[in-house]
This record gives sequence, structure tokens and C-alpha cells, in this order.
Amino acid sequence: FKITKILDKDFAKYEDDLIGSILLSINDLKVSNINQIKNIASQINQNQKIKLTLMNKNGEYLRLLI
Repeated sequence: FKITKILDKDFAKYEDDLIGSILLSINDLKVSNINQIKNIASQINQNQKIKLTLMNKNGEYLRLLI
């Protein structure tokens, strides 16, 4: 799933790094389509930390804990 725009203003400062990156997993669960992402997101409680694994435009892996 490729990131095409940033909607959350807290992540706006990372926009150049995130745009074009591919979301590979959420909390170590692999994702390949929007339905999987929505399903995982619906099971996450607002106080829970979320671990995202992405591959950026340069092929580097990024891990974010938000």
C-alpha cells in the first residue's frame, strides 16, 4: 500500500520521507490492501502504540512507533 498524501498535521514535517513509501505492516501484521489496513485499524484502541513498517523510495526500511 503506497502512501500518497499525509492527512495528519503531526506527520506533515515527515511528508517528504513518507510520500511514496510503501506500508508493509502494522503491529507486525503484513498488509497489502486498504481492507486489511482498515481491519487492523478497527481493532486498535486509541491508547495503544502502533508499530508501522515501511519501505521508502530508496528501498530503506523504516519502523515508526506512534
